[in-house]
Amino acid sequence: MIDLSEAKPSRLVVDVVANNNIFEQLGNNTYTFTDLISELVDNSVAARVANELLDVLITIGLSNHRDRTFFVITDNASGISRDKLGDAISPAALQDQESLNEHGLGMKQAVASLGELDYLATKTPKDAEAILVTEFRFGKLEPKVLKVPWSHGTEIRVSHPSNLMRSPEQTSLCHEPAQACSKAIASPALACILATRS
Repeated sequence: MIDLSEAKPSRLVVDVVANNNIFEQLGNNTYTFTDLISELVDNSVAARVANELLDVLITIGLSNHRDRTFFVITDNASGISRDKLGDAISPAALQDQESLNEHGLGMKQAVASLGELDYLATKTPKDAEAILVTEFRFGKLEPKVLKVPWSHGTEIRVSHPSNLMRSPEQTSLCHEPAQACSKAIASPALACILATRS
C-alpha cells in the first residue's frame, strides 16, 4: 500500500468531460420490462398534482417492422418545469431517496433500455405550450414548443425498440393490457392500451 503522506502537488490538470455515450450505456442493465415501466410510472406518481386523480396512459404499438413499433407513456402530472428540464435529462442530477428512482437515473435508463427516444413533451400548468425535447445529451439543447390538448403533464415516446420490448414478459403484459399493467404497476389509475400496427 502506498504512503499518501509522501504525495506532492503537481502542475497536472485532468479535465473530466461528460460523454454522451452514457445515455446509451444506461440501457445496459438487468431491468425487466416491468421494472422499466415501474420507473416511468414512479416519475408520474412523484409529480402528481395534489387533489387530482393521476392518470397514466401507456400505449404500445406492435409491428413486425421494428421502425413501426413504439412505446408511449402519457400522464397528467405536474409536468417538468423549464428550469428543471436540464436536471431531469442529466443522469443523477435529480435524486429522491423516497422514490423507486432514488439515484436519478430511472427515466434515462428506461428510455435507453426500451429503444430510441422520439420525444419527451412536457407542460406545467403555468406554460402556454409544451416543451419538446427529441434527444438526451449533455450541453445546450434547443427544445421546440408545441400546443398540446392537455393543461399539464408529460408524454414520452420511444421507437426502434430493443429486444426487451419484444420479450415474452412484454408480450404477456399486452395480451390483457389494462389488467396486467395495473397489476404489474399496482396503480389503479393506470390505463394500458395496446395499439397494433402491421
